[in-house]
Amino acid sequence: MQSRPHMNLARAAESDNLNLERTNEEQGWSAIIKQRKVAFVLSIILLLYSFNNINYFIFVKKASLLSLLVWNTCTPVSIITAGVLLFGVEKRVLSSAMIPLLLWFGFVGLFAFWWGWLEPQLIVFMQGNHLVMTAAAVYLARNRWSRKGIYIGISILILVFVGFNILGPYAPPLW
Repeated sequence: MQSRPHMNLARAAESDNLNLERTNEEQGWSAIIKQRKVAFVLSIILLLYSFNNINYFIFVKKASLLSLLVWNTCTPVSIITAGVLLFGVEKRVLSSAMIPLLLWFGFVGLFAFWWGWLEPQLIVFMQGNHLVMTAAAVYLARNRWSRKGIYIGISILILVFVGFNILGPYAPPLW
């Protein structure tokens, strides 16, 4: 029996291609799992901060739900972001729409909002929430960017500001 060298080479090349595809697939899954781990950790931290804020403002400070939504908008934005991080993997527009909200209420919240009415320990805790919101915005910008989503997010932010003007007088301040 005579072997056919060209057949063996073809089979070897085919075998190498299958191994290369498996390696690329494993690397792809590895990247996806790594990405989802970051999203999962950010989601858990945002939810923990949100539940703490709800507990503090509703049960300790005896604030109304309307006051919480108007004067501590970080809480609903954090809860929505946690859901988007976990379930919006394939929804780039939705994910990107969160970026302007996270940057405004997270990053700008680090510097712009007045913190004098809170206890110092709570201020540090709240600033941690704003830092995690900023980290989530950076994560979404790097991994799920969509220009259309950014425009939608800016439009939502404008509507939120209009809502503040309408609902603000009916929401007693938290301080």
